Amino acid sequence: MSEQNGPTLEEIIPQDVPAEIAALSAALKDGEAAETLAEKLTGDEFYTPKHRSVFIGIQELVRQKKPVDVVTLHSELERLNLIAQAQGRPFLEELASATSVPANVDEYVKRVRDTYDERRLMKLGQRIAGAALRHEKTLDEQLEEAEREVFKIRRRQDEGGFRPISVAVAKAFENIERAHTLGTGITGIPTGFPTLDEMLGGLQKSQMTVIAGRPGMGKSALGLDIARTAAKAGHVVGVVSLEMKEGVAGLRLLSAETEIDSNRMRTGKLGEEGDEWATIVQALTDISELPIFIDDQPRLTFGQLRSRARRLKVDEGLDVLVVDYLQLVLSVQRDTRDQEVAALTGNLVELFRELDVAGVVLSQLSRMVEKREDKRPMLSDLRESGMIEAAADAVIFPYCPTYYDHDKLKQSMAASKDNPAHGEEAQFFLEKHRHGPTGAIDVVFRRRLASFYERQGSEVFDDD
Repeated sequence: MSEQNGPTLEEIIPQDVPAEIAALSAALKDGEAAETLAEKLTGDEFYTPKHRSVFIGIQELVRQKKPVDVVTLHSELERLNLIAQAQGRPFLEELASATSVPANVDEYVKRVRDTYDERRLMKLGQRIAGAALRHEKTLDEQLEEAEREVFKIRRRQDEGGFRPISVAVAKAFENIERAHTLGTGITGIPTGFPTLDEMLGGLQKSQMTVIAGRPGMGKSALGLDIARTAAKAGHVVGVVSLEMKEGVAGLRLLSAETEIDSNRMRTGKLGEEGDEWATIVQALTDISELPIFIDDQPRLTFGQLRSRARRLKVDEGLDVLVVDYLQLVLSVQRDTRDQEVAALTGNLVELFRELDVAGVVLSQLSRMVEKREDKRPMLSDLRESGMIEAAADAVIFPYCPTYYDHDKLKQSMAASKDNPAHGEEAQFFLEKHRHGPTGAIDVVFRRRLASFYERQGSEVFDDD
């Protein structure tokens, strides 16, 4: 009885040699295809060494703005001492005559990259298996490393590196052009507050906006207002709610949407005529269709937060991540609480950049505010770490002075009992803005609806 041999290693390893040949052939037939190949691949993606060498020659010719054909490529490979690895002129002529359609170069590139990523996954699996067998790291460390590497493959982060300044100014021009075309002055994600959007240009991806305040100032309300506005504009929003359960967050969203007192909804004390019920049902339908995702697990570690945010990015295409609030995220134990918060803040900044999302982070302020006669918040009040101020691209202080005047607060709550849309005069102080103006925005805080709206006449002024 003959013994059957299993598949060879060459047969197991993911590869797509026909796609590699077609990609190189297309580059030899068409200059634009050659530029596309040089732009979208690095050379590592080619499984076959001779194909890798030919690509390096093509890439160099594109860089020098020279034509790409058999003659110029042969000369370039000789100059680079790669002609032997590329198997000489006969192989180049074979590539040039191979079946390929230059217009399909993007598809060839995708096939080459996909098999390269499959090989990366295979190597990652081998590394993970080896580390698990050797017990070199804790399970959490192994999971974090595996997840990080898989996410890199998914996001193709290996495309990074130094780029010419022309790329940066071209991107800036695109933003300017988009803002001019829209006519709104907003290049980012809307917050729902016109003056704030004018000052920030909307929430910007990869940047961190901190909303900080003492209890009662409406931090969570503002965070949910921004989440609702961004989602209504079609952006996917993740809300990490460490202080309130998802049911409470949902109730606040319904209250703000319907302008019905959240306490009356919570206790079921609604009108019998049915109008309010109809309004709530319609709002429930509308909000349910918004791309908002809430994670309300208490005592969430930063590692868990990062893992869940990555999954949401992959599954849904995350645009905005709201963290409510910073000091409740569990971090790696450090010598002091200041060091813990500093490390956590730095990790969040890295996460927002990694995911390319707009980060909105809520933060507590120090109790020192309560001890001052003037209770308007200052940047020095940011609790436990100067790193929060240093890392933030923008810092917003919602401030409700009525909260500190018992009689005025009582009067305001009484006035809003029959009219929940009635609210307190309040301000948003944009105290730090790394990329533009700062200023005070006049708003109204509707405490019974847990929602803000902007008043007319807000002032914008520069720090300088």
